[in-house]
Amino acid sequence: MGFGPSPAVRKVLAQTGLMLDQKRHLLELLESEPRVSTHFTSTELRALLDPSRATGSATHFVRQVLARDKEQNHDASLSA
Repeated sequence: MGFGPSPAVRKVLAQTGLMLDQKRHLLELLESEPRVSTHFTSTELRALLDPSRATGSATHFVRQVLARDKEQNHDASLSA
């Protein structure tokens, strides 16, 4: 197993770089990329890029932060 981003992540990062360089929307670039468009329809790409649908991980991240805070505060009270 290698280190660093997966090939899929590297492709998206490359497209993001193109988006910035060419001042184009990421959706447009992904739709024009055959390695992406053969697997995802335009509707699916729109859904994947919709920030309002990215809320599924919020609860998980909040729980992690609260657990870490509780752990750190507990550790601090033991050493005081």
